[in-house]
Amino acid sequence: MLVSSGAGLAGGANMVAYSASKAFDMVMAEALWAELHTKGVDVLGLVLSVTDTPALRRLLAKRGVIATADDNSPIAGATTAEETVAEALANLTCGPTLFVGKSFRESAGNLRSMSRNDVVKAMLQAAGGIMGEDKPAEVAS
Repeated sequence: MLVSSGAGLAGGANMVAYSASKAFDMVMAEALWAELHTKGVDVLGLVLSVTDTPALRRLLAKRGVIATADDNSPIAGATTAEETVAEALANLTCGPTLFVGKSFRESAGNLRSMSRNDVVKAMLQAAGGIMGEDKPAEVAS
């Protein structure tokens, strides 16, 4: 199982290396699955969206989105770590790629009908909203 991120679906501001590495992880998992699934080896590229982790809570607290990193209230739109693990294990043999969470799967499916330029712009807007930017990111038309 290789863990990737929705950030690997398109380039985004302040995530250059992270986005690129997650795109690499996704394609590597798919290629490994293509080579190994007929040999009985399970490979799954797990693509995560916003996942409620201690690191995310520290970041959101630093940006003032939540009161403190110890705040245990649910993070809007986030998948819990427990949900992520359960979904990953339940789908281990269903490679090559799994987008975790029903709403993320639907959103990722919607991206397929968009141009790459529009996907990048959409990701920029979404990241600003999730991470508590002071104002939505400016996007040139």
